Amino acid sequence: MPARLRFYLLSSVCFFIGLSACTSESRHENFVSRVVPLTYDDFGPESMAKPLLGPRGTNTRVIVYHGATRSALEHHFPTSASGTPDYRFITLLSGIYHLQREIRHLPMTPENEPLRQRLRQTYSRLYTAYNKRRLALVSTPPFFGRGAVWKSSIMPPIAPPM
Repeated sequence: MPARLRFYLLSSVCFFIGLSACTSESRHENFVSRVVPLTYDDFGPESMAKPLLGPRGTNTRVIVYHGATRSALEHHFPTSASGTPDYRFITLLSGIYHLQREIRHLPMTPENEPLRQRLRQTYSRLYTAYNKRRLALVSTPPFFGRGAVWKSSIMPPIAPPM
């Protein structure tokens, strides 16, 4: 068998294997890895969460995202049909900064300790998602992808969970 024919045969096999890996399920998993679904209560009582999320609805869900477009979010989480959850979309960094501010300003009393623990758990979930994406960006070689852009300015380091 000539070398050129073997090359074309091998190339076509690799193409079809790669094409089969690009199914709708793999694209869905890639998108879902960019969002963190939470509840309204994960951000504290309504008085604490209202500046970030707005007023509480009957069945409010919070979708925290990073690296997803608004149209893709609205496609995966439709909000127009009645009876479906009321979705609120916030960016990962705005959720993290809001939680940092609320935990810092929460008075240190024994009555606030359960609320503080709940806010810390939410912060920990968001920090894990952010740090996973940040490490993936920063760990690429400098000659790959972003070029000469200072990568730590794209996704700055954030304080670890308290």
